[in-house]
Amino acid sequence: LTRPTSFGSAVSILRAHLDITVPSPNTEGPLPWSSAGGALHLSDLDHGGWTGRPMTFVVGLDAERFPGAGIQDPLLLDEDRLELAPDALPTSTERLAERRWALAALLARLEGTVTLSCSTWSAIEGRDVAPAADLLQAFRLQRDDPAKNYEELHDALSPIACPVPRGEGRIDAADVWLAALASGDGLKAGLPQVLEAHPGLAAGIDAAEARESDGVTAWDGKIEPRPDTLDPRRSGRLVSSSQLSKLAGCPLSHLYRKVLRLKKPDDPELEPGRWLEARHRGSLLHDVYEVALRRARERDVAVGEPGFEELALEVLDEQVARYRGKVPVPSEVVFRHEVDSLRRDVRSFVRHVRTTGADWVALEQVVGYGRGAPPPVEIELDGGTLAVCGRIDRIDRTGEGLVVIDYKTGSTWGHGAEQGTWHGGRHLQHLLYTRVADALYEEPVHRMEYHFPTTRGQNERRRYEVGRLREGEAVLDAILDHVAEGTFVASDDEGDCRFCDYKAICRVEVDDWGNAHSPPVERTKARWEELAAYERLRWLRGLG
Repeated sequence: LTRPTSFGSAVSILRAHLDITVPSPNTEGPLPWSSAGGALHLSDLDHGGWTGRPMTFVVGLDAERFPGAGIQDPLLLDEDRLELAPDALPTSTERLAERRWALAALLARLEGTVTLSCSTWSAIEGRDVAPAADLLQAFRLQRDDPAKNYEELHDALSPIACPVPRGEGRIDAADVWLAALASGDGLKAGLPQVLEAHPGLAAGIDAAEARESDGVTAWDGKIEPRPDTLDPRRSGRLVSSSQLSKLAGCPLSHLYRKVLRLKKPDDPELEPGRWLEARHRGSLLHDVYEVALRRARERDVAVGEPGFEELALEVLDEQVARYRGKVPVPSEVVFRHEVDSLRRDVRSFVRHVRTTGADWVALEQVVGYGRGAPPPVEIELDGGTLAVCGRIDRIDRTGEGLVVIDYKTGSTWGHGAEQGTWHGGRHLQHLLYTRVADALYEEPVHRMEYHFPTTRGQNERRRYEVGRLREGEAVLDAILDHVAEGTFVASDDEGDCRFCDYKAICRVEVDDWGNAHSPPVERTKARWEELAAYERLRWLRGLG
């Protein structure tokens, strides 16, 4: 095809056609790449047909793809184009004509043989797709008959190519299955045969059906009761406050953690913008608080003296050096930024103890494990005896009695008045730690306090008088009855899923704002009021 043009335009067109950007095998280096002989060369309508290859395949000639839908440009409609520059701004009809022109130009410059093809089926919409009008025109030209229609084209194209193999040839397992299931124009269901050949798939379908049922099944966390081995009130297993709190929050996670013993892979991911994870940062600050108070007493430095802040920062430097040897530093900039943040938190701790006092009788009091530690503290419940282990951050002596203190290095979230004393059974440290302190010391325990001695926690305190914990035995029994009965149902609150190790198993998705979507929680909410399996959890959530 030829058309009048200037020499400069002709050279530009030639350069554009020669600028082939399809890589050949093992090609390295910057663009443009060259086209390799003996290999398929992929191109578009404008750049195809310039390599002189003997065989060409043009795909996608169905009515939905070619020449296109002919939709007007929403920013500049055809009517406006005709008003502004009819010779320079093509309309939707003219753009379709250009697409047809490009196909005609491609076919005109090809050598050898050309194969035109189209898709005849839309898998998304589940319907037939018609060939493009240009494919019908090519068929008419091939048969030298301008009267040929779409029905005759369809007959000429049959049989339609598809993944189902014809004849005896089989390349892989998919071919074997498709050939076995082929039946006329369709496929047999073959579900029993497929499930027999793939037991894992069968188990997955059984699980999906069980989860959609009205009852609570093993796939929802209901297992055969084994109280003598699983219930710590009978088995004698040691329990900690964090373990019981997680059990109250989501019994299903307890099934994964303590019964099935599933462990999250310990694959630390280094983040360029962070040195310490939250748990490492919390451990470091706890170590600073303990060592600083202990060393201050050894050196006879009162917390109100200026030297106490210097002593605390000295301890921080020691702990930072120790943690730097264990946790790699992503960069010096990040390291200095986090150390500055830690120094602010330590200064906040100094201000906190100067305000609240720190007449401690024990720091990092351990019970139940470790060499030389006191034995676990036993609590008598209706369901049996519970052996409690743990580590109390601090125990102070006041005029009213002993005060048990637990440091929280994060925010005060989850410890507000709206959560009440028990937070649906998730708050148990105040109960267990006061019982531990009461068993270890001959002095009465007056209360338990959560301290938030960081800039983020704003030196807040949450107090729980011993009198508020009278129903503690009933709370513990209700939590542990889930274990005794083998009823490990999922939580009713997506907040319990945000930092759970088993998000992947439960298909939990957490968005950029920290909101979690949990299918097990959705199932719990749908059955919450109806099924007896959720009765104890409903009672726990209703506690004040």
